[in-house]
Amino acid sequence: MAEPVTIPQVLDRAAREWPDVIALIGEDGIRWTFAELATEADVVARALIASGVAPGDRVAIWAPNSLRWVATSFGIYRAGAVLVPLNSRYRGAEAA
Repeated sequence: MAEPVTIPQVLDRAAREWPDVIALIGEDGIRWTFAELATEADVVARALIASGVAPGDRVAIWAPNSLRWVATSFGIYRAGAVLVPLNSRYRGAEAA
């Protein structure tokens, strides 16, 4: 099997090879396995595509680090878009 060359391929490989291994632990103690993270990323990707996001589009995340932030970042990559992380300390005008 070929080595993964994209970030989504790395997640897919981890979900396939270690589906029950904990990938993330949130501040609230919620734990996601690699398989769960891959599923959440798929949900985000489908929502982005349904919203009109196309490959090459830029998608910004303006939020503090969390499980959802990670899933959203992977979903952006799965949709073929480019992640633009914004500093969560920005005010509205700075983020714009």
